[in-house]
Amino acid sequence: MTSELKPDTVKLQAELDSIRSQVNDLLYRLAEVEHQLHSMSDKQATDVNGPATLEDFVVEVLQNSNESLTAREITDLVLDSGYKTTSKNFINVVLQILFRSPAIRWATRGKTRPVRYTLAKK
Repeated sequence: MTSELKPDTVKLQAELDSIRSQVNDLLYRLAEVEHQLHSMSDKQATDVNGPATLEDFVVEVLQNSNESLTAREITDLVLDSGYKTTSKNFINVVLQILFRSPAIRWATRGKTRPVRYTLAKK
């Protein structure tokens, strides 16, 4: 019985190796595409026509503000500055930017609510 399984095992191992190779190729291609997209967004962010990404809009709003702002205030000012969105809950999208961006930090912490945000020191 083991002699009957051995050819099947070898065949399955060869298929597994082939699939792993295909996965590695796809991951490499994905990394290339992500790099290209990142490079494109960097070019757009430096466009003379103004900010290109939501993060750029948020940073610009915070730069133009003399004080820290709440997420709601930032959301309203981003929309007022011309950012277009179809999101039904846009404040959640802005909160993700505020949370993930290294350019932005909490201005208040602890029990102070709502949290206020400002630009991170360079």
